[in-house]
Amino acid sequence: YKKKAVSKEDHKPECFLCRKPTGSFKCKITDVIGTTQFTFSNVLSKLFKKEHLPPKLTEKNFAKGLLCSGCKDMADDLFRLQHELREVKNEIVNTFKKSQNLDKQNLVESGTEANRNEENYDEKKENDAKDNAQQENINKNKKQVKSMPKDDVYIIEMLKEKKGNQFLVKWETFSEDENTWEPKSSIPDYILQFYEEDLKRLGMPAPSEPVEDDEETFEVENILEKRIVKGKKIEYLIKWKNYDGPDDNTWEPADTLVGAGDIIKSFENNFEIEKEKEKEEAKLKKANENNDKKQTKIRIVENTGKVNGEVKDDKIEETKKEKSNSKKNKAVPVQEDVYTVEALMEKKGSKYLVKWENFPENENSWEPKSS
Repeated sequence: YKKKAVSKEDHKPECFLCRKPTGSFKCKITDVIGTTQFTFSNVLSKLFKKEHLPPKLTEKNFAKGLLCSGCKDMADDLFRLQHELREVKNEIVNTFKKSQNLDKQNLVESGTEANRNEENYDEKKENDAKDNAQQENINKNKKQVKSMPKDDVYIIEMLKEKKGNQFLVKWETFSEDENTWEPKSSIPDYILQFYEEDLKRLGMPAPSEPVEDDEETFEVENILEKRIVKGKKIEYLIKWKNYDGPDDNTWEPADTLVGAGDIIKSFENNFEIEKEKEKEEAKLKKANENNDKKQTKIRIVENTGKVNGEVKDDKIEETKKEKSNSKKNKAVPVQEDVYTVEALMEKKGSKYLVKWENFPENENSWEPKSS
């Protein structure tokens, strides 16, 4: 049973950008933006490198962290505007290309054969130069190659064909006529693995870059206690596997204990049994206390004395009583004191001369049968 590791010290998660608490809203910086394959970390790392921030800032780990609601909205806006700008740029360039080709075609048709040949030559030369410059620019700025871009990030949308050790790459946000053949060495391993496992996948969208989860995991060994926080939130005191110190036990919300359903169920069953048992014990204890208040304390003592030649019973009931104020040299006992009959010495009518345990002979007293 595992749960994602959390700090054993209480803390509030902070936003990667503004360092303010994220509150209940939590968006991972590695989450994908909308329906695209871009993550927030892609957009932010590209922006910070482009703005030439100090190395200690740009070298931060963009694979971890959270974004608050406000910073997430800003990152969404930035990506949307960059995407729209890319589309507008492409549209302007394509419009200009088409107009130039149309003008050249008109000139060729209206000119002489010599002019037409010269124009064709110039056009071919110009197109070749543009194609070479464009290919060089793509190869230079692709995200997957080692030379990182300063302006644009180029993402592999899909691999379309394979020839030997090369693949025909369709670049995201670029038209089909800008596809390029790339060697295996320039394509990320996770993309190569996806297509090489089954070449029928060629033409399908490339998979998103996997995010390595290097967070430590803790395994629930046992649940020790239970409490309810703020009247409704249930928390359990957890004993973690391989953590034996009492200080390692932590209180965790029930909804964070992923996969510990069986342990929680077992604990709850035992918890209810113990709760009922405690109620029964408390009820029995209260009943016994009430009975003790009603009953007289009785102690049984053995008696071997004789009274007027009659052998008394082996056991005599002795009740709690107050010593008479008339007893010589005997202070008035506390009401709760208990006096024990040691022997009955004589009998006169319905009274007996009592020898009290731990008292001298001169403190013997005549007591009625009723006492």
